[in-house]
Amino acid sequence: MNRREFLGGIGLTAGGLLILQSGCVVRAETISPGGAILAAGLPPKEHEFASPPFEFGPWVYWFWLDVNVTREGITADLEAMKAAGVAGVLIMDVDQGTPASFNGAQFGDPKWYQLFQFACEEAGRLGIEVNMTNDAGWCGSGGPWITPELSMQVVVWSSTSIAGGQPASLKLPQPEARMDFYQDIAVLAFRTPPAEENAKSYRILDLRGLTDTGAKAEHNIPTHLKWEAIPADQLVATYEISDVTERMEKNGIFHSALPAGNWTILRFGHTTTGVKNHPAPTGGRGLETDKLSRKATLFQFESLIGRIIEKIGPLAGKTLVATHIDSWETGVQNWTPTMRSDFMRLRGYDLLPYLPVLTGQVVDSLEISERFLWDFRKTIGDLLVENYAVAMRETADKHGLRLSIEGYSGEPASDLRYGGEANEPMSECWSWKRFNARETVTEMVSAGHVYGRNIIGQETFTANGDEKWLGHPAVVKDIGDWTFCEG
Repeated sequence: MNRREFLGGIGLTAGGLLILQSGCVVRAETISPGGAILAAGLPPKEHEFASPPFEFGPWVYWFWLDVNVTREGITADLEAMKAAGVAGVLIMDVDQGTPASFNGAQFGDPKWYQLFQFACEEAGRLGIEVNMTNDAGWCGSGGPWITPELSMQVVVWSSTSIAGGQPASLKLPQPEARMDFYQDIAVLAFRTPPAEENAKSYRILDLRGLTDTGAKAEHNIPTHLKWEAIPADQLVATYEISDVTERMEKNGIFHSALPAGNWTILRFGHTTTGVKNHPAPTGGRGLETDKLSRKATLFQFESLIGRIIEKIGPLAGKTLVATHIDSWETGVQNWTPTMRSDFMRLRGYDLLPYLPVLTGQVVDSLEISERFLWDFRKTIGDLLVENYAVAMRETADKHGLRLSIEGYSGEPASDLRYGGEANEPMSECWSWKRFNARETVTEMVSAGHVYGRNIIGQETFTANGDEKWLGHPAVVKDIGDWTFCEG
């Protein structure tokens, strides 16, 4: 969900209500002059379509803008939604440039929890169900409780050239440390390829989805039946790569005892990507969690949803029925502390000798290096599904909650697997520009069918400034009809 404007004619109420999502049931009612529903005499199934039960009504996004919410506004919003046939709400507390909360509350403070509990009580009174996004803002998972150690991680490195043949000690430069956080992975040594000395060594420049933490994951990685043959003087053989991690002290001093010749020393480590959840109000803003770590996922759940469950008691699983992961807008990560053992478990070989490929160095051959990159990307995707989507769903289920995920494009994993692990896969279809993001509908409907999910949600009629005066419900009816036909 990107920064956007909304359909004309839909406004903000005292409690912070902003409706922008259409639900999953069309009300096909015939209204008499007096306002009565004309459904008498219809066969049972036709009667259900003409006058569907309330629980099958549409849901809406219910934005709390920087906690500018009151008890009176909450009641007014929910009663208005009930009267309009809205069956459920997805709450997101977001920062959209509104003034700081007039009631002095901040996201996650005692007053915020009191307001949330009251909202669940009122929703329960009216028979409206509640879904709460798993953090502040509308993307990812994160918050001020996430330390750099538990945040999204990226591989960093430094390279040092030394001459062998005699003992020596030198300090290896520490790779980049974002937010003063850095941990070593390994130190590797190999003979510098002869062409490197003449600055002619081959480099893999296309490392999409692995090194640019601000980019989206790349799903369309090219493959070849025949890879370019790289001259031997421009590559490194795995049998020539030595793990010399134990020769480096904690302060970075490296004790060299390498044979004669020119050597390259690569010091690998990992640091935080520094990406934060957005657009989150101050009290809820913090680092995004390590999506490849089950430990980080469970900690995130307990830090917000777990505390909500504790506060609202029996309303959890009854009125609060779900938690939500919205669209992937957090960039790319390529490491987690258990990556080496996870890679061995999932791919069957050690990644350590191939780490130089992440710097662009060709190891053994271009084909083998690219095959490693494929395995590395696949492992990132597998861990994201296993330790994020599945872990979040299993934890939610233990508390009687469902999990919804907008699982389309952007995340470094299979959309089908990622979205399909949710109880409710969610797609997106923008009203303006017309049919924007329509491919997500087919993706998430497919995920629902493949994984047996009988509820498929959709963020519907989202728009941006391009709509201007054309943002009338009649203009987007055909989009709604189309998405229903798509499933």
